[in-house]
Amino acid sequence: MLTIRLITNLNKRKKKYSLSTVLAWLYLKTIGRMLPEKWNQWAKSILHYNIADNVVQTDDLLNSNREKELKDENERLKEKLKEGSKKEENQSNLNQELTKKEKEITKLKEQVKSLGEEKEIFAKFFAAQAQQIEDLELENEELKSKLAGLKKNYSELVKIAQKRGEEFLAQFKEKSEEILHLQKELIECSKEFANKIETLSADIEEKDGKIVSFTKFNEVLEQEKKEMENKNNAQQQTIFTKDQKIKEQDDLINSFRENKDINQTVKKENKSLRAQNTELKSKFSKLNNESDTKIKELKNQLEEKQAELEQAKEKDAEVENLKQQLEKEKTNLNTIEKEKKELESEVDKLQEKSQKLEESNVEIKKQKADLEGKLKSSQEENKKLQEQVQTLEKGKEWESAGIDDSLKQTSAKKEKQIEQLQEERKQAEYQAKADITKPQEEKRGLLVKIDSLKENLSVAQEQLQKQLKLNNQELLELKKEKRNVDTKLEDMDKKTKEVDAISIASTTKKTLFHSMKSSFSNGSYDLFSNKKLKEFLSHKNRELKKGFPELEGKHFCHNVLGETIKSLSNQSDGKFESNKLLELLKNNLKKLASEIIEAEVKGVVKKYCNIGNIDKELRDGVLKGKLLLSIKKCMKNLSWDEEAANAITDSVLNNFHSKDNSNLQEIVSEELIKGRMEFFSSNIELLQLASSIRDKFLSPDQKMCVQTSKENNEYELTDKAKKEYTPNSSMSHTNSTPVSVKQEARSR
Repeated sequence: MLTIRLITNLNKRKKKYSLSTVLAWLYLKTIGRMLPEKWNQWAKSILHYNIADNVVQTDDLLNSNREKELKDENERLKEKLKEGSKKEENQSNLNQELTKKEKEITKLKEQVKSLGEEKEIFAKFFAAQAQQIEDLELENEELKSKLAGLKKNYSELVKIAQKRGEEFLAQFKEKSEEILHLQKELIECSKEFANKIETLSADIEEKDGKIVSFTKFNEVLEQEKKEMENKNNAQQQTIFTKDQKIKEQDDLINSFRENKDINQTVKKENKSLRAQNTELKSKFSKLNNESDTKIKELKNQLEEKQAELEQAKEKDAEVENLKQQLEKEKTNLNTIEKEKKELESEVDKLQEKSQKLEESNVEIKKQKADLEGKLKSSQEENKKLQEQVQTLEKGKEWESAGIDDSLKQTSAKKEKQIEQLQEERKQAEYQAKADITKPQEEKRGLLVKIDSLKENLSVAQEQLQKQLKLNNQELLELKKEKRNVDTKLEDMDKKTKEVDAISIASTTKKTLFHSMKSSFSNGSYDLFSNKKLKEFLSHKNRELKKGFPELEGKHFCHNVLGETIKSLSNQSDGKFESNKLLELLKNNLKKLASEIIEAEVKGVVKKYCNIGNIDKELRDGVLKGKLLLSIKKCMKNLSWDEEAANAITDSVLNNFHSKDNSNLQEIVSEELIKGRMEFFSSNIELLQLASSIRDKFLSPDQKMCVQTSKENNEYELTDKAKKEYTPNSSMSHTNSTPVSVKQEARSR
């Protein structure tokens, strides 16, 4: 009986932590946290009653039951002792049994203590496991929140990339449309340029034909001139023979004065000879008149040719405008290249963003791998817990079938939840892959579009460069044709000079004037060793002398270029820009012209502006008329059109009346200088003198300067220019020709 009770007590001690309490505790620590509290009350009630009552109170109940049993046994033993008093023989046996039972009781107490310690260790182990599960769940929630944040950031990045890509495509479409528009304009400009070149070539051919006809006409005139000279020589010889005959007849008259018949015959012969003389003189006058008319016709033809030359100059101006248009197109191309660079920089930025997205994808994959590792570790820990539970189940028996059903249900629910979690994880992986592949595909599409656009841009650039090369070649051909025309025009000028020499030989006054002019020109000098540039500047001097005779014999353009080069060589080691050169040329043109014009006008005003007593003229009211006459004389001597004389007199009188005690001659000279300089500046602008000198000087054929940078249009003077194109003493000598000498020449 005692052994059976001890076994039952031991079994009760072993069932102190039942399977229901363990499963309820695991359920609350794992799945119960995700479910609502209503579904967790059964587990809490099991824990409350089984753990609180059955676990804690079992020890007290066992101890109390054991004490009662021991007391009952003691009472029974006492009764037996009382009964065994009669049986003294059995007392020794009973005492031995009592000692054995006391030893067993001490052993049981020791076992109870060891079981309590094991219970505490087991409770600590379960608490540590619960804390680990809680930590894993917290980490899982944090990782889920991080995953959600990363997904949001990734979706935002995808949206931003899509927006930027759409904006970039829109901008790129606009730029491509602008490029196409510019290409169309370039094609139209090239067509217009080709048409203008054709018209210019046709005009040049016409001019060549006219020049050929003009040369033939000059040859015919020279032949006629030679014939006229031969006729004149023959007539002079006949006159000389007639004079000799007259002398012989005079001798005969002197010898035969006595003979009247002979005198009469001689008189008749003298009359006939005089009649022949008058006829010859009339013929000579007719020939002179015919030569004068032919010279006038030649002059008219020369004027027509000069008008044609002016038209050719206008066409040259059109060519320069075309050059400016080409420069504008080049600037447009530069802007297009800059925009292309900006687009390439934007493409690089998009590529950097795509790289950042790829890096973020790599980070997401790493985090995903970490999550998978943690899930695997949690699954392994769950497996370990299940194995521990199974080991506990092996040592214990199921208390009831209901507990088995509940455990099966909870395990089935747990498996379903695990399957749901795995499906959610698979869906999250699929979505992450889709989110990663979408921007990659979009990126690939954008890269393909960018490559196609780059190819289109490269093709457009090649076409534009080819067109620019063709335009440059056409410009070079036009320049060559222009040079040929210039040479032909110079030949025409030489021929016109010969014709002028013929006309000058007809009159004595013109010969005297040109002899004086040649005396001044003999004092000129060879300014520059470069013949082409010298001829160009002399040609420009001739153009200026038509409207400004005071510049004659001054080598004006040569001096202007020398002053500009001197100022450039003194500044910044001979480095300059083309715009700076143009400004210096304009300033030097006006400066030197103002000096010459001022000296000329003052000399003319001193000579011809002599009004007399100004007060008397003011009283009589004749001042304006006399002033007008004197101003007209001055303008006539300055070879100036007299149409502006009235306006100049009015301004002179206004200034004279506004200023008290002023010199009238000074006011007249100031107004004439002012008007003359305005006329000079307008004439320079019409002739485009400064720009033409600039272009001729900068041309590589002259070898006067070297282009250092095309972007800034910067040049540098060569040693040749510094040596040859600096003004010397002879230049200053020619600049200071006295006014009185010129006036004497004009008066002659």
